[in-house]
Amino acid sequence: MPKELRAVHSEELRQFLSQVGLLSEIERGNVVCTQCGQPVTLECFRAIEKRSGKIHVYCSRHACRVDPVPVKLPEDESDD
Repeated sequence: MPKELRAVHSEELRQFLSQVGLLSEIERGNVVCTQCGQPVTLECFRAIEKRSGKIHVYCSRHACRVDPVPVKLPEDESDD
């Protein structure tokens, strides 16, 4: 099953992070990047994903890019 990609506009980032329970934790400096371990701020927030029941947060540092998740397109299904 293909994963769903959701995007949040920067104007709505605070609301989104509040809805998922991370805004206050990020503002306090309690959230670190899954890749590099550095604190994630609102200014350097890049991505969030839920994998194996755990939330992973990534910063915008170049070395901490999030690898794209391969998505199987409908026309690729016949290649199985």
